[in-house]
Amino acid sequence: MHTLLSDCAEDNEILGHGAKEIFAVDATNGVGKSTMVREWAMARYKETVGAAIKSREIPTWQPSPGIYAYHVPVVWVNLSSAASIKEFNTSILKYLDYPVEGTIRSMNLRVSDAIDNHGIRLLVIDDAHLLNTRPTQGRDVLDHIKHINTELGERDGTMVLVGAGLADHPLLKDPQIRCRLRYHRVTPMAIDTVAERSEWQDFLFRVEKRFLPYLPRSKPGLLAGQHAPHIWRRTQGFVGDAVELVRLAARRGVEDESWTITRTHLEDVELKVRAETHARAAARSREQSGKRPSPARESYSR
Repeated sequence: MHTLLSDCAEDNEILGHGAKEIFAVDATNGVGKSTMVREWAMARYKETVGAAIKSREIPTWQPSPGIYAYHVPVVWVNLSSAASIKEFNTSILKYLDYPVEGTIRSMNLRVSDAIDNHGIRLLVIDDAHLLNTRPTQGRDVLDHIKHINTELGERDGTMVLVGAGLADHPLLKDPQIRCRLRYHRVTPMAIDTVAERSEWQDFLFRVEKRFLPYLPRSKPGLLAGQHAPHIWRRTQGFVGDAVELVRLAARRGVEDESWTITRTHLEDVELKVRAETHARAAARSREQSGKRPSPARESYSR
């Protein structure tokens, strides 16, 4: 997904001025879509500001000769419920520490000026499904999103939409947005094929590299090999739930001074309602079908 995001941003940088392609990341809650996009956006920021990232000061640049301003190439907006045009603009302006008073028209001009003054080249709108698209304001909100995309496009920038259920949202059904849209849906990780099991193990291997230094009685492969099937069955491949499960199990391993993660630690963790519901539903389905997990799911090897 990081590669696809970079491809879109780089294509927008070299295409002609005007409205550019919009990248949409759609997934149910808990898959890790926001975390994934945030990691990419942070890497993009560091790449853009270069050596200035090492300074304690906010990077500056010259938008025009003799004029200096903070260089903010990446802006991240978290929308609130039923976000209107004013609330959308307020989120951007607050991020940049601009005043948020005034009419919608004046705020629109302020946002356009901010894109110029601070060199914004990436605007990430998280929880985009919360935009107000009700009949009374929906048309105006959609038109405003398209206007901001055009403003970004004039400066070779990219808009990224992150949300849940975007495929059926009026935002992505707008004809003008659809003709410029790169849509990608992120699903929970599966383990039905050898390739999928390998990806699941790779994910857990990266997770255990963060945890094992604090669990001295653990060995590499603890999560990616020994516990990989059980972690999947408890979380059904939801990345956020898997990380929470490992984090809480590791805490138990510290508290009882075993300094590792055992099957009991993993069993004792109570996850959020969604994760527990999915796991119980999967267990009932196996019982009703009379099937046991395949041997490939019972033990992995790296």
